[in-house]
Amino acid sequence: MNDAEVVLVTGASYGLGSEIAKHFAARALKLGRDLVLVLTARSEERLRAVAAEIQLPGVRTQVIAADLESTEDRRRIADTVLNSHGRIDVFISNAALSPFRLFEDLSVDEIDSILIANALAPLSLCRSFLPSMIARGRGAIVLNASMAGKYGLPFNAAYSASKGALILWAQAMQSELRGTGVGVRVICPMSISRVGVSARGGQKTPWILGEVTPERVCQAIYRAAHGGPLEVVISKWPIRPLLAAVQLIPALGPAAVRWLGVTKMYAAIGRPSRTLVSGRRTGEPRLPPAPREPDTGRRPGGKIGRSIDGSEGGRTLE
Repeated sequence: MNDAEVVLVTGASYGLGSEIAKHFAARALKLGRDLVLVLTARSEERLRAVAAEIQLPGVRTQVIAADLESTEDRRRIADTVLNSHGRIDVFISNAALSPFRLFEDLSVDEIDSILIANALAPLSLCRSFLPSMIARGRGAIVLNASMAGKYGLPFNAAYSASKGALILWAQAMQSELRGTGVGVRVICPMSISRVGVSARGGQKTPWILGEVTPERVCQAIYRAAHGGPLEVVISKWPIRPLLAAVQLIPALGPAAVRWLGVTKMYAAIGRPSRTLVSGRRTGEPRLPPAPREPDTGRRPGGKIGRSIDGSEGGRTLE
């Protein structure tokens, strides 16, 4: 499998990370291409369980149990990949820490962990892989930046800061890497069904906010690994006009976050130590009432409906 595409996925032990690995394996099988999937996360047991599900012709898996908060472990990941395969074709940064609490309720150590795992670790691994990618004239880096990287969200301030850092870094690298054959792309999904925030927290995503499926996110990541624009925003409804409006009218941001139901949902997940002040602030635009979810014919005991499968919560690096 010397010509196999070598793909590294962080946070691959469950949730979206494992879905990404399975999607890449299925695509390789469909296209008749050889693939080496390097899966990393903290739990070796869970990684091996995911690898066992990806037993497909032409697909080989390699498991590296590591903690991205550890400088030594990050070096070990890079050295293992490059020494084992001589190169890396695609690096997918998916692992992240996402505690839902007021910023003041986080300890300094927790803030350090969030910023290291979500921002410093991906950049550190990119620094390790870029020289070999540039030397070969090919390679792709795909960063899961989340919609929180586009606008800071309440009860997720440190996480938002870390994801915003990835977007800004990718923008800078687009210029630095021009003409090298190496691409950097960011994926910014809205709430993800089954494996996302609402599922982990046992909350239903507000209808007006909407969810996207893991399959849709995986498809976007696969396309980004093989070309496409710098930034891909994935949402149920067109969201870019609202993001543009918030840039033009910053006071619109907090009102829009409340209007979409994000503040209420995140508060329910995080159970903060104090309640945020509700209502419209001075200078904020007045928004119309959020539309209600349309009647789909669901009745108690009926078969029409939607369930959200809960996945293990907490630290998604596992």
